[in-house]
Amino acid sequence: MDSLPEKQNHVPMSMVRSERNPSSLNGLAESQVVQWQNAKLISLREGANQDEQGEARRLGVITGLVQSNNEKRELTKVISRFKTILSNIPGLVFECTLNEDNEIAFTYLNEGCQALLDVSPEKLSANPQLLFDMILPSDRESFLESMHASAASLDTWNWEGGLWMGKYHDVKSVNLRATATRNPQGKVLWSGIITDITQSKNEKMALDEITHRFKAIVSNIPSLVFQCFLDDQNEIAFNYLSGGCHALLGIHSDILFKEPDRLVEIILPEDRESFSNSMHQSATDLSVWNWEGGLWIEEWQDIKLVNLRASAVLNAQGQVQWCGVITNITQSKKEKQELEQSHQQLEELSSHMALVKEQERLHIAREIHDNIGGNLSAIKIGLSSLIKGLAKHQPELIEKAGQLEKLVDSTFDDTHRITADLRPGVLELGIVPALEWQTTEFENRTGVRVNFTTNDDSLELDIDRSIVLFRICQEATTNVAKYAKANSVKIDLIHQTDEVVMQISDDGIGIKPEDKLKKHAFGLRGMVERVQAVGGQISIEPGLMSGTKILVRLPYNSCYNLGI
Repeated sequence: MDSLPEKQNHVPMSMVRSERNPSSLNGLAESQVVQWQNAKLISLREGANQDEQGEARRLGVITGLVQSNNEKRELTKVISRFKTILSNIPGLVFECTLNEDNEIAFTYLNEGCQALLDVSPEKLSANPQLLFDMILPSDRESFLESMHASAASLDTWNWEGGLWMGKYHDVKSVNLRATATRNPQGKVLWSGIITDITQSKNEKMALDEITHRFKAIVSNIPSLVFQCFLDDQNEIAFNYLSGGCHALLGIHSDILFKEPDRLVEIILPEDRESFSNSMHQSATDLSVWNWEGGLWIEEWQDIKLVNLRASAVLNAQGQVQWCGVITNITQSKKEKQELEQSHQQLEELSSHMALVKEQERLHIAREIHDNIGGNLSAIKIGLSSLIKGLAKHQPELIEKAGQLEKLVDSTFDDTHRITADLRPGVLELGIVPALEWQTTEFENRTGVRVNFTTNDDSLELDIDRSIVLFRICQEATTNVAKYAKANSVKIDLIHQTDEVVMQISDDGIGIKPEDKLKKHAFGLRGMVERVQAVGGQISIEPGLMSGTKILVRLPYNSCYNLGI
């Protein structure tokens, strides 16, 4: 009988058989077991196996006997590589079983134990209770429940909870995930990893807080907040709709998600083209999508006016994506229309007031001319006759009569001036002679130099525009005399193709912006009302260097007529 080698290294257990009884391996002593390439390799330390009669029998190796040094080195490399991989895994890699007391016993712990728990692998292996003691009291029950559930079903053990890091007075959030099997002794064996999820947990909490805050804000916005994109068919698809969807559109958000065309369908037919054009323009240049239009709300049998405003970007798929709001502007639009109507009515009232004012001026001027003027003429004639009839030896009476005659002459002059102010007869000669007369009168009365120029001496305007230009020139020069402290005034009257422009500028102290906002600035307000009454424009601004500049533009040919 051949003798057995004293020692064989790494013999595959499944390949070792007795010559007489292949199933008998009771006598082999096993010093090392290594799992490698789906096979267990063993090292034999001693002797032969005995058969039923107690005789030693030679053992034969069928395949897989590791004898060469190369094979040993290769195996060592694999094991070393495996350990290196485990040492670099960011977490605690472990293998554990349940012992007889139904408690965890670790059979393997990598170096991540120290980094994660601040406990050495050796210390935790010797005292597994340390891990349980670190678990927050509120999470211990879920830890045990998940462990026993996995042990009973051999399903994956998955648990999340907190660990109290006493040394740092801090809590770590961890995730435990392990595969459950049974070892050769029938005990539950877990192989898994515990990872630090504190940062991701904090990020998730922060994200949840932001999401909660966003939803709270959006829920209080009286508009429909949305996010949409253009799909491959160049049509709108929604990926977010706020709770205001039904309140605004009469369509529930879940329906609009599935049928985004419903939005286009409720747009009034006359507004659909502008909706499409504005959308594609925004998609082309990634500009703000801004659109206003009407929606027919079937549920309420009513029309809503809405404004859509959204910012355009490219998403990760290269599709145009918008984030924005759709706002109900029905009420504000109605208020705007009412305000515009009110402004129009005010302009009409202003025009009517200007008409009434000029008519009243004309009436007063005629009354003064016909009545007061006639009476003054009669007084003048009577005084002249009285003076001639007085005897030469009554010098005192003659002197008093002469003084009365001078007073009548002065009253004549005042009457003519007042009448001219109320209804300048010079306007019948044309706007250019009227402005020349006005500027000359102002220069003579105040001593302020006036330079009047025009590019059309024969300019003809209807009486309405002539009065507007004359009155503005009159008001402007009066303001110069009162407030400007100017030395000179320049007035330009320019006839262009379809408009007449008058510019009045002085070299005085100038007008301040707040002066135009004063409640009692009736003169400036009157200028604006007069110009608007004939469809013109006026600006009153500080001059470039000093003083004030008034610029008036009136349409030359239009249907505006006050009927004065």
